[in-house]
Parts: sequence; structure tokens; C-alpha cells
Amino acid sequence: MKFFAKRRETFGKASSVFLALEMVFFTVSPALAIHIPSASEMASDLENRYHMNTGTIQNISENLNVDGNKPNVPQVTIFFTPTDPKPGQKITAKALPMYFSNQTDQLYYTWYIKHKGCDLGKGGAECDADGSGHVTVNDWKVVAAKIIAQNGFDPADIGDANYVAHMYDAGKDTDDDGYKAHFGGNDQVNRPSWCYIFDSQEGKNYELSKNGSAFDCGGGYAPVCVSQVAGNITSGTSTFGPGDTFIEGPGADSYNSVGTPVCSKGGDIAWSGDVSCNTGQVACAPTDNSGPFTSAQLRSSGSVQCNYDETFINNCSHLFASTNESGETGNGSFGVNEERFWGTNPQNPSTADNGTNDEANVVGFGQDTFTWNYRPGDQVGVVVEGVSTILTKHDDSSSMIMYAFSKNKCAVSGKSGYSVNIKGYNVAIPASNMDESDLNGCLEGNLVDPLEGGQAKKLDVHVSSAPDSPVNDETDEQSGDTLIVQADPGNASLSAAQEVFTWKVQVSDIPDSVTGADITVDLQRAGLLSSTKGNGLSSIPIQLNMTKTFLDTLGFGSTDPLYLRVSVKVDENFESGTARSGKSDVIVRISNTTKKIVAYTTNVPNVSTADYRVALADSDPTDSDPLTPICNKFATPSDKLDKIACRVMKNEIIGVKVSPDAANYSNFQWLINGTPLPCSRESISPQCAPGGTQNEYAFFAVAGNPGDSYTIELRATNAQTGKSVSLSRVFNVVDPIVEISSADSVQVWPAYLGEYQTLDGTTYQDYSKKNFQLFTGNTLRFKANFIPSYVGSASTRKWTVDGTDVIESDPAAREISYVPDVPKAVGSAYSVGLAVSVVQPVEKRMALEKIWGITALQSQEFKLSDSVQVVVAATSDIAKASGPKKFLATVSQYLPSSIAFAFRLMLTIALLIFTVGFVFALVPEMSEGENEEVIISKRR
Repeated sequence: MKFFAKRRETFGKASSVFLALEMVFFTVSPALAIHIPSASEMASDLENRYHMNTGTIQNISENLNVDGNKPNVPQVTIFFTPTDPKPGQKITAKALPMYFSNQTDQLYYTWYIKHKGCDLGKGGAECDADGSGHVTVNDWKVVAAKIIAQNGFDPADIGDANYVAHMYDAGKDTDDDGYKAHFGGNDQVNRPSWCYIFDSQEGKNYELSKNGSAFDCGGGYAPVCVSQVAGNITSGTSTFGPGDTFIEGPGADSYNSVGTPVCSKGGDIAWSGDVSCNTGQVACAPTDNSGPFTSAQLRSSGSVQCNYDETFINNCSHLFASTNESGETGNGSFGVNEERFWGTNPQNPSTADNGTNDEANVVGFGQDTFTWNYRPGDQVGVVVEGVSTILTKHDDSSSMIMYAFSKNKCAVSGKSGYSVNIKGYNVAIPASNMDESDLNGCLEGNLVDPLEGGQAKKLDVHVSSAPDSPVNDETDEQSGDTLIVQADPGNASLSAAQEVFTWKVQVSDIPDSVTGADITVDLQRAGLLSSTKGNGLSSIPIQLNMTKTFLDTLGFGSTDPLYLRVSVKVDENFESGTARSGKSDVIVRISNTTKKIVAYTTNVPNVSTADYRVALADSDPTDSDPLTPICNKFATPSDKLDKIACRVMKNEIIGVKVSPDAANYSNFQWLINGTPLPCSRESISPQCAPGGTQNEYAFFAVAGNPGDSYTIELRATNAQTGKSVSLSRVFNVVDPIVEISSADSVQVWPAYLGEYQTLDGTTYQDYSKKNFQLFTGNTLRFKANFIPSYVGSASTRKWTVDGTDVIESDPAAREISYVPDVPKAVGSAYSVGLAVSVVQPVEKRMALEKIWGITALQSQEFKLSDSVQVVVAATSDIAKASGPKKFLATVSQYLPSSIAFAFRLMLTIALLIFTVGFVFALVPEMSEGENEEVIISKRR
């Protein structure tokens, strides 16, 4: 042991540590007496014996060496509500501080607001809130502090005279609303106060301690660090000292104050000092001006004299808004002069009615929100003062008091340092001589635009499309789907009506292609797409009726499938002039084919053998086609509704088939509202495939109520191309109706009602559906039209004309042709009625019950009816009628027979009254005496 003790110094510090460990934990072997291990050997022995990896220990030590440069220093973030305020609208800024040890309601929040045009050193009297004669950051603070302290109170309500002359002494705190602020927050009573500023580049905290150095620039001047404002250099230069060049001339540049110079020890003489700036250049500036300065206002650095003093003193300061009146903000006394300056009520200790004293509200105690009426161009900021979680090096209970700025940036200037003896050791403390004015210099760079705080930089746009499997119809039938594409900006601040949507459509035969041909204009020219840009255009409909000719011109004729890439750009423009935008798109797979799903009515072909399986049936016996589909005629406006959704009635069995020939298709799968639709030859239809395998046929029962819909979808494989095919068709359940219409417009025609004009200026003629006309001797030819059209084949019809039954002349066409025995005169009317009874054939009702479980009670008979009126017209009367005559003629034509009869009766009564009055008017009027003589003579 003595051997090692004598030679301890020869091993160095690292060897000593490992040797001590070896002496404690190891047993000394005889070999050790003749071999002295090196430090490397001892480290290796320790590593092997105790699994201590020296690389890991080294890495930990290296991290510990710089851990002090990466502290969690206090920060603050501002969020705004709303994010796009309108002029005059209330807007709230919310400060969210982090890494303070205080509770958020114990911190000091110094809010400040800069209105547009109130820049430093500029702006009129409306910007000079403290009345100092020029705009400084204190003016921004005063504006915000008054808003917080008043909280809607109007000082004019009590009058300025009542502040001082008539009610109170100017310096007296009349309502006990003073507040004594404590460095670091409200909860830091009787705690040591050491303030710090963090240098984010170095990762070092500098204590705000100022040495006692004395500066001298001469009467009325003080040393300052200035930085030239870029811009208007013209001519002439003047050098005031080494390295300090100022530009002069008619448009001389200006200089901003960027800090205070540092007086550091110079040479061997204790009282001499060297002047320097951490940022900018040293100059002497007028003490009555905070800048900006012109070169003529500045003296050179050679005029600055400093006497260095090694004694440092605590330089903690608040950044509260201050008044040019007597009294210091946060000193515990809030006299009437201060009440008048801040516009608070001297009769109310809490003018803001928030439970906090007026002076506490002025200093921002616990005020983590700031609400004001927004003006375009407003910018706000906040400085939060509190105690950080970082401990100081001082021998007391202190933690670092720090400031958090809105954008968390403030350059540290005036760096120096000092040593203090703590527990027998000299401890170096980095210091900065920054004071309140230097910290205030950071406020402008921390202003936040409300359109920045908490607002995303771009719009998050989601695009969706429907239906899921759209089909383009290459034929001239134009029965393709309507593709609806919808854009939804999820994080928009404006309503859709205030946003501009710009759409684009591209086509490609490659999935997920982003470079397809732009066909936006082509679709518009073909009438398949309308507007593609406008406010509120959050969705667009695309008619998928791109014919083969249309697609051939684009190079995609007969290409199946096609892929449409529909993209949208959404622009959001704010009143302040800023804007946001977002883009997104959706790629839609389009089945491009001449094939479609065709619907048929059904029958039960093998009823004689009690086989109630169904098969496709002919919906129109008058058609030469042996198998006519339903919802396949688009001649009338009513028919065209079937293009969108085929209308069917409840308790009907509908058959569907792929048409034309689907011989090249395989792997059929039918779906109804997304659920598999089975079709088996054994139980449903002989037209289905055996064993449950699906083919081009499918059947379903309409069990829903009017208003319900069914979406039938087919998925298959094109055997030639190997690509999948998807077709779909929608069916809507409706209440059946019957309408009487003319079967021969030469014999009988609908009454003319007039004209109407659409918004685009197109004029249309309008005809009645209930009133018709014919000439004397014409034949009353009418037919029954059913919706759905195939209902007529299952109907029993009874026609009447003026209450007399009329037999249908053509039952297949459901028409009557009635010639009156005695034609009526001009102006007379015929009343035509139709009563319909509809009931499914028994065999179909049996199929509904046995295959789909729809009982006979659910498929009962129902009745329909309709009636029209036919007026006998004279060609000459109709042609010559005008004015009131034409009006009366028109009224008489359109009135139902019962009302027309009542109208004639009223005219007859009126005529009788007129006749009686006329007769009495011709009888001579007799006096009362004459009447008596006549009576007496008659008695005689």
C-alpha cells in the first residue's frame, strides 16, 4: 500500500481514480508487487470485470459537459380567435407560456399593440398614447394596458373634471386599487431577485447585472450603440472615429438604437476603460431622443469616455407600460393622476370588474388573454415575466427570473462577467448590462400578425366523389352517370361562399396518373361540364356522356376503364390583403363502355307446373321487340327522369341484365346497395347460372316504400383486356300514378296556357294537362299513361265520358276513341274520366311470397284515377278573341264542369235580377194617395 502511496503522483488523475477503485474492490496479488498497471490496463480490467463500457461513459460525460448550454428556458406562444378577424370585430389573443415555475395566473403579461401606421418614430398624435411627443414601444404598451384596465369602461361617463378638481386630490389613491409588483411574479414576495436573459446562439444565460462604470459623452449626450438603416444613401461622408462612418446628404440615412455600449477594463490602469458594442457601432446620441437618429444628431465614438468599475450591481427591471405622469407603474400606489391617465374609474378599485385591482391590471398581472377590436394591419406582442425552472449560482434560494417574448427572440448585448466567492470558491457569472431600454428594443421584432398566430400556412383540402363506380355512356342515349366531385377545406377560416374554387379535369388510361390530358375545356364545349371557377363552387357535376367520337378526338376511344383526375385549388383571401390556398385532387375510375345495366319487368313462365321461378318479361306488348326493357325511353321530360333513376313500384319483381351481349365478360358479381345479390337457376330464375354462380342476369324484389332507392351494381372482368368492369344503376320506389293524355293531337289537343321565360331568355309554351279542346264533330281520342310505365300491363281500366262507360278501342295501347252520338255545341264541355285497378298476377304474388317472403297481404290491389275536361271550341272565336273576351273564354275553357255550371248559374241569376229591375223601371211610380184611391175603387 505504501508503494502506491509514494508513487500516486506519477500516475496522473485518471490512473489515481482507477487505482483507488482497484484497491477498494480487488485483492492485491503477488504479481502486482512487481508490475505497475497502466491507466489503460486498469480501465480495461474494470471494463471486463464490471461490464463498464468506457465509450458509453465517455459519451455521457461529453453530454454532461454541454448540458448547461441546452436549458429549457421560458417561452411563450400566442394564438388568436378568430384567425381571420373582420374590421371592428372582437379578436382575442391567448398567451401560452412554458417552462415557468409559477402558475400562469401569477405571471406578469405585458401586452402591446401596434396599429397600422404607428411605427417607431412615426405616426401622428393618435399613435402617441403616452403624450411624449414621439412614438416608442411604450405607446404600444399603453394602448394595450388601457384596453385591459378599462375593459369597456368609458372615462367620459364620469367626466375629466371629476378626476381631480371636484372630487379628489391629484396624488391620492382614493379607492385603494394600488398594486406592488414583485420581480418574477406575484408569488415572489421576499424572494431574491436575479434577472437573466438567454442567448440562444451560445445556449448561455446572462445575468442582468451592470457594473458601476461611468460613461461621459458631454452635456446632453449619452453613449449608444446604433445600426444604420438600409436605404437612401445619396452623397457625402463624414467620419467621426476609427471604423465609424456616417452618410450625409439631402437624403441622409437614419440610425436606430440597438443597445448600450459596454465599458470593459482596459490596460493595466483600473480606472481606464475600452468602449465597445456587441451589435452596431458606438456613438453619442442626444439624451432627449430615442431615435431614429440622423448622422447630424450623432457624435463619434471618440467622444465617449468610460471609467471602469469592477463592481457589478443587480439590474432587474419590469417591462410594464409607464405613464408620463407622476408615479411608477406597479409601485403599490395608484393615485388619481394615474387613474386619469389610464382611464380607470377612481371610484372602483377594479374598473375591469375582473376581481383584480386597477394597477394590477395595468401591469398585466395574470392577464394571459388580450381582447380588442381589430383594425386591418394590427400587430400584437406580449412579454411574460416570471421565474424559470433554472437555478442561479448564488448562495441563496433564487431561481432565474426571465422574460419570454412573443417570438422568443432577443439578441443579448453588453456581455461581460464577474466572479463571486461562494462557499470558498470563485464562481464566474456571465453578465449583460442590458437594461429596460435594451429589452424594450426587442419588442418590435416580436410583433405577431393575428393572421399568423395559430393559423395554418395552407388550406387542407379534401376532395371526394360520388357515385363510387361511375359509368360513362359512349352511345347517343346519354344515360351515363353524373359524377359529383366535392371539395372540403377542413381548416378554412371563411365560409365556402367566400372562397374561390378553381377546378381542372384530366383523363388518362393509367391508374393514379397525374399527367393526363386536360379535358376541362372539351367537357365544357360538349355541355358535360359547366363553371369551373368561382366563389362558393365547392362541387361540380360532370355528365359522363362522353361519346366514342368525343373520346376518339382525345385518343381514348373505346378505352376501358378510364381514369379522371379532378383537381381543385382553393384560395382564401383576407381583408388584410393576405391569402392562403390549398390544392388537392381525386382520381376516379370510370367504366367506359357501351354496355349498361338494363331493367325489365318479370313474369312466371312455368306456373302450370307450380314452378314460381321468374324470368324477364316484355313491358310493352305493342312493341315489335319481343323483350322491351323498362326505363329505356327518354323522349319526354318524364321519361328522362328514368335516366337518373329508374322508377319502380313497391311489390314488383325487377330483372336486370347486362346489355348488349356480355359474352366477353366473366367473374360476374351482382350487388344491391353494397350487399351481394344472389341469383341461382334452382331457386330464382331459369335464366340464372346453376349452382349459385352468377352470370349476366339478376333479379330483386322491390320491398321498400316510396322514396326508398336501390343501387344495383355489377362487377365483372373483361376477358379480352383482363381489366375489371363496374356498372351500376339506381332504382327509385315511387307511388304509381295514371295520367290521361291525347292520343291524337289533330282530333283533341291540350289547352294553351301561355308562355314562360327562363333566366337565360328562352321562351317556352305551356299547355294544360287537365283541359283539352276539340272542334264540333271531332273524335275524343285519349290514352292512359302510367308511371312507372309498365304498371299499365297489370291494370284494369274503366273509361267514362260524361258519366257514360266507354270501351277501349285499343286495349294494348290503352286508348279510347269516342264519337258522341250528338256532338255538343261550341262552348260545351265533355268530362272524361278513368278509374284504374292494379293487382299483380297471382303467379307473381306467389313468387314474391315463396322466393322473397313478401306475403299476399303486402301485395294487394290498389286503385288509381284521373279526369280531364274537353271544351268544344270554335276556330273563329279563339282566333278573334281579345281583351276581356279572350280572358272569359280562357277561364271558361279551364274551369272544371262543376265550377263552369255554377258560373253559368250565377250569370243566369244576374240576368234575372237585371231583367226584373229593368221591368220595374218601366212601371210609372205612384204616390201613396193614388194607391189608396185605386184600392178603394177596386173594392167598390
